[in-house]
Amino acid sequence: MRNAFLAILALLCLGSVSFAQSQNYYWSDGEKITLNEDQSSIVIHFNDQMTPSRFTPPATGKAALFANHQRGIVQYDQPKKLNAPQLIRELGVSEASVRSISYGWTLNDGFPVWMTHEVVVKLRPGSDLGTIRAMMADYQATFLRRDFETYVLDVADINQVLPLANALQESGLVAWATPDMYAEVT
Repeated sequence: MRNAFLAILALLCLGSVSFAQSQNYYWSDGEKITLNEDQSSIVIHFNDQMTPSRFTPPATGKAALFANHQRGIVQYDQPKKLNAPQLIRELGVSEASVRSISYGWTLNDGFPVWMTHEVVVKLRPGSDLGTIRAMMADYQATFLRRDFETYVLDVADINQVLPLANALQESGLVAWATPDMYAEVT
């Protein structure tokens, strides 16, 4: 009995690891773009009206607070292997003020990007949001706004942004879908 339980547990763990690894990409202009998790940078999204006026910058690295976008970006000199509560404590912000915290990403050329909670979708001609409502519900996404001919969806769990964007793109139900990401403009 114990061996059967351990075998099932191992399969579940392997399945979740391969699922996470299979979602380290997004689509752009019909091309699959690889993303690499960057544990030396994090993005912290704050709940509505709870963005702090400051947070404690890391001893080694840099931090920037973007109050108008309710997020902060922290870049460390070395990778950090901390869980979300540890990172929140290190930054000196209230846990209640945090909507999400996650590591950043880099493109294959090393260019850093950070996920937002949004997926941008262009529907096929003649379709409407009803076409993708079931998929939106599966990923806990809601309609946020319409920008010209695209729809912006808000995804409750930041870890579901890539899977939803990829699922929509790969379903053929939409013209295209891509995660919204933040990148520094230099």
